[in-house]
Amino acid sequence: MKTLGVNYILSTAYPWPNKPIPEWQYYGEFKHVIIDSGLFTIMFGAQGNRTYDYKDIRGFLKKYMKTIRLMLQTWDCSNTSFVDFDTQRIIGCEKTDDLRKELYDNFPTLDFIHPYHIPDGRDGLDFLIDTYDHIAISVPELRMNAKHGAEYYVKHLTEYAMHRKPSLRIHELGCTEMKALRHVAHLADTADSSSWSSGMRFGTIGQHHCSQLKPEAYEQVRELLRPAAELYNLKTISANIVHGYLQAKYVFTQYKNLASQE
Repeated sequence: MKTLGVNYILSTAYPWPNKPIPEWQYYGEFKHVIIDSGLFTIMFGAQGNRTYDYKDIRGFLKKYMKTIRLMLQTWDCSNTSFVDFDTQRIIGCEKTDDLRKELYDNFPTLDFIHPYHIPDGRDGLDFLIDTYDHIAISVPELRMNAKHGAEYYVKHLTEYAMHRKPSLRIHELGCTEMKALRHVAHLADTADSSSWSSGMRFGTIGQHHCSQLKPEAYEQVRELLRPAAELYNLKTISANIVHGYLQAKYVFTQYKNLASQE
């Protein structure tokens, strides 16, 4: 990512480790880092078939806060925004607000992103806009419930929020579709998704498969990445790393062009 010139990264606090992880030492080098709480993984990922109660969620909050403290020991997090504990779907809005208060009271100087979810309703959205300076719109949720296409709702929610509070910072959570981003690129502050990396799993770069790469292409990329590999003590530049670099470059170019246009 650094080789490509990427200045913004998305990471996650999950699985809430008991000690700092090695890559954290490099996070301070980026212009902006967003740390996800890991709750989406818990609620909709591999463990999404489980039922969670308030006691479970509060236990997750304790682990998240412990992870944040570990991160603060590794870099000062002045370049970092943390996604707050958005558990409305599980324990309701009132109890979620209680957990949020505990999180903010423990870390009053950190920047938290406050996601809007459908259960919040119009009043909940207005509360987030009026109370906080940095909110998020949960795009995957809109995508699952959309009748007119997610981009329709993303556009109207973003426009409504910015009209109500022009100084608001908005993060489009889980949104990398060009069709949606073109509607909000001039309004939203940031957007994220890890879906762009799926090409690494399936061996694709854009519309092409990695099997079409010539051997000399691998060597060219390895030569380009060698200084970074040495800097980060990486002994082997595998084919997967080459694929990841090329896929990231392909997607990064698209997003960079969109950002420059908007």
